[in-house]
Amino acid sequence: MTTDVLLSNISSDTNILNAFSFEEYISPSVWASFIKVVNASLLPEQTYGEDRPSEDNDFVCFREKVLHGLEALSNFMNKYATSTVPQSFSRDAMVGLLILYAEHSSPEIWTSNDSRNILASCSRVLCSIFGCTSPSELLLGQCQNTNGPCFKQALLLLRPKLLRNSWRKHPGAVASYKWLLFQVYAPNLSEYLDVVSPTALIILDDHDIERRLIGLDCVSHIIGNVTRTEMCQRGLHTVFYEALAPLLLQHHVQQIEPTVSCLIKLLSVTERGYTRSTEPGMWDQFDKTISTLIDRMVIEDQIPLRLAYIKSLGPLMTAMGPSVIRWSKPLLSVFDGYLSKESFDTREYALQALQSFLNLTALRINKNGDAILFLLLRALQDISTEINEKSVQPIIPELIKENIILIKKLAPAEFKSVQEELSQLSANSYMKNFLLGISAA
Repeated sequence: MTTDVLLSNISSDTNILNAFSFEEYISPSVWASFIKVVNASLLPEQTYGEDRPSEDNDFVCFREKVLHGLEALSNFMNKYATSTVPQSFSRDAMVGLLILYAEHSSPEIWTSNDSRNILASCSRVLCSIFGCTSPSELLLGQCQNTNGPCFKQALLLLRPKLLRNSWRKHPGAVASYKWLLFQVYAPNLSEYLDVVSPTALIILDDHDIERRLIGLDCVSHIIGNVTRTEMCQRGLHTVFYEALAPLLLQHHVQQIEPTVSCLIKLLSVTERGYTRSTEPGMWDQFDKTISTLIDRMVIEDQIPLRLAYIKSLGPLMTAMGPSVIRWSKPLLSVFDGYLSKESFDTREYALQALQSFLNLTALRINKNGDAILFLLLRALQDISTEINEKSVQPIIPELIKENIILIKKLAPAEFKSVQEELSQLSANSYMKNFLLGISAA
């Protein structure tokens, strides 16, 4: 049904809401009109979706015509809040209004400043009616006279619009689902894990990058607010990993860092701590993940992707912990490529990742120290010419210095040996003075 038809069918209902006197009892028919206006104001099914994401022009008519119904709802809510006659607020009306507010809770191409302001006001009034401070308390039934949580009821109302064959045509329902999900945190989210997970996974498995990023946000929120036991009992830890891991193989810059961040959050729960799924020191999914990331980093030549990969490497190594030591050889090869003069865009993050690597593999510094010092001295030589040309970022020499000082602390003998060798070579004055300053530190 089109927007015109939906909104034209509620003219009598908006009149009822606007004309209703709160000196009398609110009959079921009045609540029916309220719910009808709410449902008509929800974004209807779109004719596109399978072949392309939504565009601004798709919603010009809707943004203009929906305001009439929203104003009637706002008028009714304000009169209800100031009424002196005791009335009970319909639970179905409350849930419907929360879903509608969720569609307009943030700037979207189907919303306007007016629609967002009107529904934000309705949300505040609704909270005041039930004596709570936020919609989250309403959803979880933590207010007066709410007759228990309504979070699951709201999700089930959205479910028909969020099936695998229908969700792309309901961007408003997707926005509502995300907003509802982000209102619930640990420990309350665990109770609804079976309800919220399917939709997040469906959205994540999409061909459009913008919609996939929404799915990543939702999956990350779920993982961050449930325990390992709750995930593993349902097998969701494996489902989440198998859904996330292939995203590292796709050439979309925007999704690399969020994907790695989400994987870190998942694996930090399932592969670390007393509930880890493998014995300490055994190959686990952290190894599988860093192996995939290293493979992509070695062959990638596009600067934006290289930058996204190297930004993600440090946090992944830190989450992985000392077991990253078994990846020393391939990681040194990565640092070699990402610290080269031709890769000036990635050097800052490569040096930060190298610093994390040194801290995590301190026990193996005697084996790796010489190779790492060589990489750092080569980078130092590269920037010695760039400094003269004033093209080097000030943070690069500082990061090199921090790394060399760390090696000096962890492997003083190797540092002294390299310094003696360098003094006999034709190193430029910048390098000699740089190392002399570190020796004196």
